[in-house]
Amino acid sequence: MKPIHLLGIIVFVIAGCTTTPAPAGAEKPVRYASAVQVARYDSENRTPTASLEMFPSIEAVGQRPYRIIALLTRGGNREDEGLIMNAIAWRARQLGAEGLIAINDSKNPLINVNTTVRVGGWPSSDSGNKEKPLFRAYAIVFGPPQTPNETQK
Repeated sequence: MKPIHLLGIIVFVIAGCTTTPAPAGAEKPVRYASAVQVARYDSENRTPTASLEMFPSIEAVGQRPYRIIALLTRGGNREDEGLIMNAIAWRARQLGAEGLIAINDSKNPLINVNTTVRVGGWPSSDSGNKEKPLFRAYAIVFGPPQTPNETQK
């Protein structure tokens, strides 16, 4: 084979093997992502985000104005906490969230719980002696809260 033809084939093969990066939010779902339950609080379609800020409590957000766009929930085993919280974060990014507030203590003013809250969740009432935590977080976007007129549009 002539050297020019061989060089052309090599260049063609190398050029054909390159990949373009996936757009933000287009990555494959992580483990447990399909089992995360989502309660959406608005109907706005947002572009998935590549990252989000994590807050361990509502107080940690500070004075930044924000809107809660969804409640994300997943029950599971304590030893899977990292995997489950990763799945919750993935689902929040797919919703276009800019932040995530973990629901993990009884001082949280947005929930009314009559049970002992555990770090990362609380035991579900139907689990008997085998307590399984319920992992929950609020997906948020930063900005002023919606007024009732904006919600009706």
